[in-house]
Order: sequence, then structure tokens, then C-alpha cells
Amino acid sequence: MERAVPELSVVMPACNVGEFLDFAITNVVDHQFAAIDADRWELIIVDDGSTDSTLAVAERRRQLNPDSIRVVHTENRGVSAARNLGLKMARGEFVYFIDSDDILLQNSLMPLCLEAARRNADIVKFTFREIDTPAYLSMQANVPPANLTAEDFHDSSAADFICQTNGLAGPPLHHNVWSTIYRRRFLTDNRILFNPALTIGEDLIQTWHTMLANPRVLYTDRALYLYHQRSNSAMHVTDPARLTAIGQAYADYLAELLDVERRLAAAGQSSPRVLGGPELMFKIGYNRALCSMILGGASLARIFRTMRRLRALGGDVHPGRPRFERAIRRNIGRRYKLRRWITAYILAPLCHL
Repeated sequence: MERAVPELSVVMPACNVGEFLDFAITNVVDHQFAAIDADRWELIIVDDGSTDSTLAVAERRRQLNPDSIRVVHTENRGVSAARNLGLKMARGEFVYFIDSDDILLQNSLMPLCLEAARRNADIVKFTFREIDTPAYLSMQANVPPANLTAEDFHDSSAADFICQTNGLAGPPLHHNVWSTIYRRRFLTDNRILFNPALTIGEDLIQTWHTMLANPRVLYTDRALYLYHQRSNSAMHVTDPARLTAIGQAYADYLAELLDVERRLAAAGQSSPRVLGGPELMFKIGYNRALCSMILGGASLARIFRTMRRLRALGGDVHPGRPRFERAIRRNIGRRYKLRRWITAYILAPLCHL
């Protein structure tokens, strides 16, 4: 007999996270669905070409919950492709994307789905807080319950939610997919996917495309997600070649963000508070792009090309008061830093590279 359609599909991309994955699965299976019938939920683990124990851990846990856990192994194509595949496989009325090294408060997902169904919402937004590795390890022994009630939720239109969160950029940032539950049909009907070409900012672009589709929003100010800031994560790399590549990836992401801004303007949503999100993210993004290249030791010629590209996208690259990241302030002397930045700024318009 064919299984009933589950209420919620949880999609978990996983790439070389063998040391975290077992607890991540426990956090979903035992902390979210222990008292819920197996046919009401499913967990889809997409192993994105892992070379460590990730696939073995996933398969072992699947054997313990064969009716509710599915595992698929693919070649390494990035988190966007993994999420897209998980969405394609999902059968639930709602879908949720969780990272494989973070923590959800106990009993948070199903109450979110039930309230969304009751209020006919297309997406549910909640907030998060960051934890470091020591806090993550200690939290494993005692994950607190969410204890959600109907009074915790608020209804909103997409436009109002964007304004209330200052263009999704108000603290805490509201563009993360792991702080959002989606009605699956809303994503598929509007053909909203993650851009596999992006390695940075893919979740922000997807969130803006979701908002441009004008969903009915249900949100809570409760911090239900604990984001694990790992020192060896992609956001904390120090390898020069990788940093330079990150700088180029930011330029690709900024092109998508400018397209979002154009779509917002075309839709008539020209309020400065609405456009403030993409504008702010663009300013942060081009600064990080150049910082990554400088810190990575990229050649001046490559910095010139990046600055020209950012200008073409609409970036006002100016060296007067550069907001460099801490890593650059720590690792590059002030004089060298300013000389390199100002040289690039002055010469970039004159170069035809």
C-alpha cells in the first residue's frame, strides 16, 4: 500500500561532516519526531560526494528508520544542487532545509507546520542564534525544548515582512533557508530553486526569489535554530587561493543580487526600507569580495578586473574608509593594505584588462 503523504520533508545536505552527522540525525529524528507517527515525516539526506564517513553514518541511521529516512549519494556538486535534489525527492506538504552541523530546539518543526497549515501560510520564518564549537558539544547532552504556543506567531504579507526586517537584513538576518519552512507546492509552482552556480549567498538569493513570489508569511521571533560557527567552515578559510576564489564567488553572487534589486524595482517595491536589504548586502558583498582577494594575495591585475566588474554591476567602490574584515586587519599591515587598495582604486578605471 502506498504511503500517505507526509506533513513535513526535512532535507539535509551533507558533505564531509561525518563527525557531526550522527547527532544531526538524532536532533531531527529523536528531538523532533520521537512522539510523531513515522508516516507524518521524512528525512532526506543528500550526501554531496563525501570522502569521509558521512555516507556510512547516513546509511546506518537509515537502516534504523527505513520507513522515514532516505539517503542518496551524488558526486560533489555543491549545497545548492544537493538542496534542489532533496526538494525534487520530497513528498511532504511542507519542506525544511537543515544544515548537517547545526541544532534545532526540541519539538519545534511540527508545531511550525501545524500552525502554518491552520493559517494557510506559504512560509514560516523564525530566528536563530550562533554558538561556537564548545557550546555545540555541550548542547548535545541537553537540547532545550521549543515550547511554542499559538501566541508566538504573527501573520504578515511578504512586503510587510521585508519592511519589518529592514530588507531581510535586520538582526538577526532573515535570509537563511534553515530558518524557514516552506509549503512545498509554493516552491514548485513558482519554480523557486537554489542557483547551483553560486557558492556564496545562494540562500539569500533563494530567499529573495521566494519573497518576490509574494508568499503569505507566518513568523515568530523565537530563536529555534542554533547556528554552529565552526572555525574550519567555509566562512573562516585562510588559504590564499581559496580566499581569492571566494572573492570571485562574491562577484558572481552580487550579480544575482543586483538582478533581485532590478526585479523589486520593476515590481514597484521602491521603498528604501525594502530595497535596503539588497543594497546593504551588495555593499557588504563587494567589500568582502575585495577583502578576500587582498587577503589571498591576488595580483593587482585580478583586483583591477574585480573592481571594474563590481563597478559595472553598480558598486561604488571607494577607498576612503574601507571596512576591512578582522582577518585583514590582523594579517596585513595598514600601510600595505591601504597602498594596495588605493593603487587598485586609482588604476582600475585606466586599465583595459
